[in-house]
Amino acid sequence: AYELLQCFPDVNLESTYHAYYADLYHAQGQWSAALASAQKTLALMTEQRMPIYILHTTGKILWQSGRYSLAKEYLERVDSTTHNDLHYYPGKYWHTVWLIDFSNLYIAWQQPQQALFYSQQAKRYAQKQGQKVLLGRAQKAEGAAQMQLEQWDEAKESLTEALTLFQQESTTDHECTALTQLIYLHLAQEDEEEITLYAEQIWQLLNSGKLDMTNVEPIKAWWACYLAFRALGDSRAEQALRVAYETFQTQLSHIHDETWRNDFSANIPEHHDLLIAAREFLT
Repeated sequence: AYELLQCFPDVNLESTYHAYYADLYHAQGQWSAALASAQKTLALMTEQRMPIYILHTTGKILWQSGRYSLAKEYLERVDSTTHNDLHYYPGKYWHTVWLIDFSNLYIAWQQPQQALFYSQQAKRYAQKQGQKVLLGRAQKAEGAAQMQLEQWDEAKESLTEALTLFQQESTTDHECTALTQLIYLHLAQEDEEEITLYAEQIWQLLNSGKLDMTNVEPIKAWWACYLAFRALGDSRAEQALRVAYETFQTQLSHIHDETWRNDFSANIPEHHDLLIAAREFLT
C-alpha cells in the first residue's frame, strides 16, 4: 500500500495509512513507533484540517505509557478544536470517549478528584445516549477514582455495574480492565471469595488471545492477576508475574527515548511495584 502511495501520492490516504499503523503499534505496545505514526498523521493533516481523532489517540498512547503531562496537552487540544469536528461535540459518542480518557489519565496520574469529575460527566452523557459500553467505561473510571479516594462501597457498586455491562455486551477488553480494578478493590478489602472469582475470570481472558490491547493495558492486568493469585496462595502466581515482567520488558524495549523509558518504569505505580517483585522472585 505504501509503495502505491509513493507512485500515486494522496495526502488523505497517506495520513490514514499512518493512523492505522499508530493503532497497530499501540496495540502491540510499540510506544515510540505508535507515537511516530500518529505524529506523521498530524503533520500530513494539519494543513488541511485539524485531525482531532489523532490528537485523542496520541493522548491515550501517552497516558498509558506514563507521559502524563504531555498526554494532558494533547487531550486539551482536542477540546480546543472541537468546532472543527461534529463527532466531538458535547453529547456525541467521541466526546464521551474523550471524557473517559481524560478520567483515565487522571486515574493513572493518581489525581482521583479530577478523574471523578470527568468520569461522572461521561456517565451522564452515556446514559442520555443509551450507550451501554460507554456507560460501563465511565462507571469503570468512576469506580477506579472512588477507590483511590477510599470510597469503598461506591467503588464496588460502580465497578460491579461496569463489569456486568461489559459481560452483557461481550466487550472482553473492557471487561478485563474492570476485573483489574475489582481485584485491587477486593485485595484492599481482603474479600477472598471475590478475589478468587475475579482472578479466575481475568486469567481466562488474558489467556484467550482475543483482547484489544489498546484498551486492556496488559501489564497492569497481569500484575493484578499475580497479586490475586499470590494472595490466594495459587501456584499460577509465578507464571502471571513472569508474563507481566516479560511484557513490561518487551514494551520498554520499544521506547527509544531515555526520559520516556524512565517515565514508563517509574511513573506507573504498577510498573514500579512489578520491577521490585521481579527482582525479588524471578532472580
